[in-house]
Amino acid sequence: NVRSLPEGAQVLVDGKSRGVTPLRLADFPTGRDEIELTLKNHKPWKQSVEIEDQKTTSLDPALTEEDGALAILI
Repeated sequence: NVRSLPEGAQVLVDGKSRGVTPLRLADFPTGRDEIELTLKNHKPWKQSVEIEDQKTTSLDPALTEEDGALAILI
């Protein structure tokens, strides 16, 4: 199960898009995978996760907003 705060983040597993949060991935192969969440105006979130057979793995990260920029035109 992959969630995020805020919801709607793109979920990439080993670089391949699998959907958006909240997302339940069934029939997932066991082993180590790189999970990345991306959402506009937020910093990407990455974590290496070990998926074990017959065990539910849940991720629920809070995504950090990107730093903004302000331009003042005179």
